[in-house]
Amino acid sequence: MRQLLLYLACFITIVSCSNKKQNSSLEYMGMSKPDTTLQLFAPGLVSRGLFERDFTISPDGTEIFYSVMSRSYSVIVTSKLTDNRWSKPEVAGFSGSTEYFDAEPHITPDGKRLMFLSTRAPEGMEQKEGWYYQNIWVCDKTDNGWSEPYNLGTPVNTDGGEYFPSVTNNGTLYFTKELSNGEQYIYRSKLVNGKYQEPERLPEQINRTKSQYNACISPDESYIILCTNISDSTSRRTDYVISYRSDNDTWSEPELLKNNINYPGSHALSPYITPDGKYLFFSQARKSDKTVKRYNTKDMYKAINEPQNGNSDIYWISTETFNKK
Repeated sequence: MRQLLLYLACFITIVSCSNKKQNSSLEYMGMSKPDTTLQLFAPGLVSRGLFERDFTISPDGTEIFYSVMSRSYSVIVTSKLTDNRWSKPEVAGFSGSTEYFDAEPHITPDGKRLMFLSTRAPEGMEQKEGWYYQNIWVCDKTDNGWSEPYNLGTPVNTDGGEYFPSVTNNGTLYFTKELSNGEQYIYRSKLVNGKYQEPERLPEQINRTKSQYNACISPDESYIILCTNISDSTSRRTDYVISYRSDNDTWSEPELLKNNINYPGSHALSPYITPDGKYLFFSQARKSDKTVKRYNTKDMYKAINEPQNGNSDIYWISTETFNKK
């Protein structure tokens, strides 16, 4: 009997290791994980020639969300790993309406909440076209998937614009606030006893100009990556920059991210750090370096429907070079 139990134990261990190995190979839709050289993420599946941005992934690595935009719509798209297979990306059940725009999904590090930007009219207000209302909305994780969205409410959401949520391991919410004059600043709101507190504007090291937006905080709150202009005050170009947070809650002077993350002629859009802190996802409009002297009709349509055609695609890279912890 003892030998039989030992055999069963060894068999279970082998099967368990095999399953872990198989599941590991399916992480991030089976893509080869990048080092300090950036890679296009899931070309032809996620990055496919549309305007894609705003990537997020669940802590267990089985569910992703991202945004797809055009002038006439902005929707949140999802894919899920089930039975060792990733589903074909499709518009999330809570998104897709032509009455409002959804974008900038962010799964909290504990996996319990999905936050996102939506232009849905607040309760009691008339729905308006375009980007008129910009607030943070929430879906809660349930046994049956995600709940119906609800407005995060005060004190975070106001009559102004609040968007691009990013949450730390302890629940602190970082977000962009747009003022009535169009200026954009980074704020944060601490979570105390399950309730968000009055937001505070981050100091000058973070809010150096009249326009900084879409800030992503690392899960351990040791650094922040945001979109702004610190290199040329005469240019409207924005870059991905990083600032490090000390143990006494002070911030370092911002630095441009390196490793070819900032691309000439392209604006920074939406950084995201994975729950384990290992990878940075970001969105950018780049053009293929393929040399084409003359297009025929077939090549023209192919170029339109593949990544790096001038629309925004999703890239990823290891955080090894700038993560100091």
